[in-house]
Amino acid sequence: MEGLFRSKACPEGVRTSAGPSQPGTCGVPSARRVATALWHEVQGAATPWTRVRPLRGLAAVLLCAFFAVSAWGGGRHALLISSYHPGFPTFFDQAGGLREALEPAGVALDVEFMDTKRFPVSEASARFLDSLRFKLAALPAYDVVVTADDAALHFVLDHGRELFPGLNVVFFGVNDQDLAHGLSGSQGFTGIIESVSMGETLQDIRSLRPGARGVHAVVDGQPGGRGDLRTFLSQQGRIRDLELHVLDLDTMSWDELGSRLSAVPKSDAILLLSAYRDRQGEGRSFEDGLGFILRHAGAPVFHLWEHGIGQGIVGGKVISHREQGRLAGGLVLRILGGEAARTLPVIEGDDANRQVFDHAALTRFGIDEALLPDGSDVRGRPVSLISRYMPHILLAGAVVCVLVTLVAALLQHVFRLRSAKASLMDSEARYKALFNANADGILVAERAGGRFVFANPAVCRMFGYSEGEFLSLGVEDIHPREHLAEVFANFDQQSRGQKDLAEGLPCLCRDGGVFTADIRSFPLEVDGTPCLVGLFRDVTERSQVLEALCQARDAAEAANRSKSEFLANMSHEIRTPLNGILGMLQLLEGLEQSVEQRQYVQMAANSARRLTGLLSDILDLSRIESGRLAVCERPFEVQEVCASIEELFSQAADRKGVRLEVVAAAGLPGRLTGDVLRLRQILFNLVGNAVKFTSDGFVRVDMESLGQDASGRERILFCVGDSGPGMDDAFLSKAFEPFVQAEKEYVRQHQGAGLGLAIVKRLVHMLGGTLAIDNASGGTTVCFTLPMAAAGEACAAYGEEAPPEPDSLRILLAEDDQVSVFAARRLLERIGHAVVCVENGRQALDALRGGEFDVVIMDVQMPVMDGLQAARLIRADAGLGSMARVPIIAMTAYAMSGDRDICLAAGMNDYISKPVGARELKRALTCAVPSGSGRSGLGEQRTIGDEGASC
Repeated sequence: MEGLFRSKACPEGVRTSAGPSQPGTCGVPSARRVATALWHEVQGAATPWTRVRPLRGLAAVLLCAFFAVSAWGGGRHALLISSYHPGFPTFFDQAGGLREALEPAGVALDVEFMDTKRFPVSEASARFLDSLRFKLAALPAYDVVVTADDAALHFVLDHGRELFPGLNVVFFGVNDQDLAHGLSGSQGFTGIIESVSMGETLQDIRSLRPGARGVHAVVDGQPGGRGDLRTFLSQQGRIRDLELHVLDLDTMSWDELGSRLSAVPKSDAILLLSAYRDRQGEGRSFEDGLGFILRHAGAPVFHLWEHGIGQGIVGGKVISHREQGRLAGGLVLRILGGEAARTLPVIEGDDANRQVFDHAALTRFGIDEALLPDGSDVRGRPVSLISRYMPHILLAGAVVCVLVTLVAALLQHVFRLRSAKASLMDSEARYKALFNANADGILVAERAGGRFVFANPAVCRMFGYSEGEFLSLGVEDIHPREHLAEVFANFDQQSRGQKDLAEGLPCLCRDGGVFTADIRSFPLEVDGTPCLVGLFRDVTERSQVLEALCQARDAAEAANRSKSEFLANMSHEIRTPLNGILGMLQLLEGLEQSVEQRQYVQMAANSARRLTGLLSDILDLSRIESGRLAVCERPFEVQEVCASIEELFSQAADRKGVRLEVVAAAGLPGRLTGDVLRLRQILFNLVGNAVKFTSDGFVRVDMESLGQDASGRERILFCVGDSGPGMDDAFLSKAFEPFVQAEKEYVRQHQGAGLGLAIVKRLVHMLGGTLAIDNASGGTTVCFTLPMAAAGEACAAYGEEAPPEPDSLRILLAEDDQVSVFAARRLLERIGHAVVCVENGRQALDALRGGEFDVVIMDVQMPVMDGLQAARLIRADAGLGSMARVPIIAMTAYAMSGDRDICLAAGMNDYISKPVGARELKRALTCAVPSGSGRSGLGEQRTIGDEGASC
């Protein structure tokens, strides 16, 4: 009876159904298998169909339902129709080859078996047709049909239009070569011919059995066998000295075949083509038929197919059904890919054949393997235990090696652990010794609760507790109660790594005493417990030396402030009368005088100027020492500096008969950038000293470049030398100290306060230079270097004609000192200006509201309202109109560092310090109100950096 076949030997992923008498299924969902089993039960051979028609109908309905809903996805499906049954040896190779090709492409494979090897072809074909009709009616349509062997191909040729209308058919394993070649190019058919290697196998027999006279082919009535028989007979005469005989089961029984086989000479050979059914219809499986032949034959049996090798067949050039299946699968995929079957030529099957032999059969018949064709595959060769189990031996060896390696590693690890343990113990002993010997106190506390777990001897001495007593204490027990909040805040920050040092924490001793300690901390794990290590350093003495140093510092700063305030006040108080003295002397110089009177006036003026210079030196020294002397760098001409030295000191040198030389070396840049004001101050002090102490001979100033430093600035060397008496060696060590004189206290030929060299030294260092004195070769040479940058732009040369003085101006003079008012007023009126005088800032504001002025000259310190406040109010008062922008010149006795900036910040345009000479007063007026401006210049506000401030 027909049905689905189930076999545990079914290839994975292949769905099969058996032919008659082989019920079962493989790879089908369980629900479907239940229905199928029911179908086979009601159709069993022991149950007449007439008795179970109702059950048969029920099973049919169930099968249709199950087939419709299960085991059928949306992919492509191919149906393999096998001529034989699952137990036939070629099937699994055929299906396996197909599966190798189709599975990766996602094509599902179903199998139906005709079972023509065990049943007559006509009977098996009829029943198969009936079963397949029923199944195809219940299943979705297939995409392609594949046939294996001749019977299946003939079945499809006979019934394909009915069962598979419009489907392409791929055949393989077909022995009927004429039929196969005839189908090549026909509509809907292509495939692989099963082309046996008949000639090659007969040639193998000739080579391996040189004494053979004939080859006896065993064949039955199967279509494939008959096609191979025709090929066999076609070889007659092609193999020299070898006769071809036929043992045809289609004309004899099995017993007759056995008799004929026994009569075959042992020197001949037997070729098995097909042996499944005798003339009486008695069928046998391939294995049974082969066993029958081997039992009766004394000659070696050769074969044209791979199956049977290893079961007693010698071998030959055999067909590989797996390769046939793989090639057929390739054709299926091409058809599913869109190619028509008729466009794919039929493939000859020789490429699937190969030389395969069985070692046991060769040995049995004494066939030397050296006679085999090149490349032959000899199966079943005995192998030694080593060869047979070589993979296992290699695996075992690898395992042993791994185990030995692991054991060696473990032993090494054990030794390392022992060594590490010994090192750890040694390290622990060393660290414990270091902890115990450390002069700093060491406490270890738990991070969670702050309880102590370790204390070294030093900390025990600091606090007066023993180590055992410390282990019962916590952080809160060693600090005064009023400082616990600070202590715990530090402890929390240190435990989280946010801080590692707490400075100046008070610590509480056992006896109640308190000392100050710096506590440095770091985290440490002790026996798995997170802890914090604190290093205590008693800084009580240091603290006392420091809360003392701070007192001394404060006292020094207070003294310095007092000194600065004293100097500022004294400067103001001295400069104010000096301003009156010089003013009056300048007024006298403008009157007609006798020679004697003029001499008196000049001597008084020189004394006043000396006093002014001394006051300036004292203030400069104070500014330098306090670091408040500003450095102002700008481009300047070197020749301008040289000319200023000659202009200032040439007359004094000529009067003494001293030759004054100022020389700039050829390699020195013509323009430099630096603080030219401080450079002149240094040079004027040095040249002034040289001229003052030199009676005859020369005073020489040399300037040259020493090249560039690492920053690219020029290193300029300045040397001031003279032929004077030189300096005493004892004096050289203190020559640059303030108020030091080269002459003895009461025997002095030259005036001076001893501040020149002190100021020179400090200015040179302030400007980043170095200073040295040479006193070895007679006379004195002072050398210093300053870093300066070369300047590229031109600037006004020294001695350039000054701007012309302004026209007659209307000037508002705000000054409370009557002498200064009188002197300034008369000086201004003498040079052609009109002056209105007021005594304070309030009166100055009122005067500006009531009249118009070209410029305001204003003292800073005045009663009622000072000059700074008055200047701010003037600038902020929109009601003054154009007078809110009138130029304001500060004329003040405040000459300390920063006073000029204070005046300019208040809104003043320029600054001149008392005592004021006629030249400085003219310069300030010229800068404030240029010539020809008159009142037309009132609209310009002049501040730092404008042309007024740069004059």
